[in-house]
Amino acid sequence: MTSSENSETPLSHSDFHGHKITHPDSPLYRMVLDEVFSGEAYPLDWLGAFVPTVIFDVGANIGTTAIYFHHHCPQATIHCYEPDPFNLQLLEQNTYGIDQITIHPFGLHLKNDQMPLYQGPHGTAENTLFSDAPAPFQVVPVRRASEAVAETGVPQISILKIDVEGAESLILLDLFSSGNLPIPIGAILIEHHADHQKKWIDQYLAEFYQVFPIQSPMPHRGTRLYVLKQLLPIIRPPQTT
Repeated sequence: MTSSENSETPLSHSDFHGHKITHPDSPLYRMVLDEVFSGEAYPLDWLGAFVPTVIFDVGANIGTTAIYFHHHCPQATIHCYEPDPFNLQLLEQNTYGIDQITIHPFGLHLKNDQMPLYQGPHGTAENTLFSDAPAPFQVVPVRRASEAVAETGVPQISILKIDVEGAESLILLDLFSSGNLPIPIGAILIEHHADHQKKWIDQYLAEFYQVFPIQSPMPHRGTRLYVLKQLLPIIRPPQTT
């Protein structure tokens, strides 16, 4: 089975501070663009004196969040991870010419493998490695998170953004428990997709990170910011919506 979005999917164009974004012409993508570019999804007013130099965008989709980060943190190197071929094509197109952005054409997981990526109910912005019901899918490459990140050679990660429709906990588990990645991660932005997942992540990161709820548009879905406790004196506590 294959993804229902492909080269024949109707596309539209949006502008963000002079940067043209090509995206599927759908209500879902218009909502995503509004949430990201307005700062509602991933606000950065909490940065204060913290200046990000390395940003990882895991679940980069078509590049919306990477472009948003680049606009607000132009000095930062940004690594994008995206396994879906349709999304990758638009990700490459939308970030073309931005030297600070590097694209990795695979997903992150607990192991190196080929896995089915299921089509989300409203399009590829909701693609997931987990599905309880029959859905179109295509087999995509995934890499062990800690190994793939270590291969980049970065000395630290300023901001780690993860939105992978349910695999967030698995990625965190490998990054922090494998012993393969002895580098600091300053702040983590996570979109959670279930209440039990949110509670597990809160507890898992509690020893070293302070949690700030950012956005909760639905009981099962929301964005949370985790800031390394050593950085708390130089950030501004974010506003909760």
